[in-house]
Amino acid sequence: MLAPPTHLLLDFFGTVVENSPFHSAEGFERTHALTAAMGSALTPEQSRAAWSAAFDRLTGDTAESLDEFALTDVARVALEAILGRSPAAGEIEAGARAYQVDWNRGVGYPAGMVDVLEGLGRRFTLAIVSNTHDVDQVQSHLAAMGAESLVETVVTSIGVGKRKPHPAIYAAALAACGIGPGSALFVGDTYLADFVGPQRHGIRAFLIDPRRLARVPESRRLDSLAALAGRLDVLGSDEYGSGVAPTRG
Repeated sequence: MLAPPTHLLLDFFGTVVENSPFHSAEGFERTHALTAAMGSALTPEQSRAAWSAAFDRLTGDTAESLDEFALTDVARVALEAILGRSPAAGEIEAGARAYQVDWNRGVGYPAGMVDVLEGLGRRFTLAIVSNTHDVDQVQSHLAAMGAESLVETVVTSIGVGKRKPHPAIYAAALAACGIGPGSALFVGDTYLADFVGPQRHGIRAFLIDPRRLARVPESRRLDSLAALAGRLDVLGSDEYGSGVAPTRG
């Protein structure tokens, strides 16, 4: 019989906050203006495409190792293509900062999410386990949405050096929380990173999948993070021992 989990490990982007990736040059103004000032003659759409290609290249290069790369790595590759030369260190840093500002405009804070986290925090110790190319990005958004005090631990792929679903990031999260896999529950919205990966590491998991696209047991599927609390109250003893995770004082 499994003991109830004490810690809730949460994906961040797509789970706690919403994010809209660039599909056009709209919202890309700061980054494009900066590259134009550096001498680029590309259109906004061409510039955006170069950044997208840089992400794709680095993701492909690390597909097997799952080594995480920094946003400055992306900026270096993108600016080389945009400028037709090797960018200076200052240009790389400025490009990464500009892209971060533009990208963050697409991050939204769902209404009621702080209340959801407060409720879950009465039952679990909360931790964030996120794939991100900037070590401060998650903390910045938690602070902006007024939820920083609700989360005890933040573990990022850029901090660990490996991204989900590499076992190292789940091991790092458990170590940071001071628990074993049986004491954790993982929730996220990406099948491999947030469901398969944690379970391979011995961590029970739920997948946020409102469109029913992934092949997971219906008992492990959620429409949103807000639905988790209600699901815990009806889970059977084969899932959580007593059937209900204990409330924390």
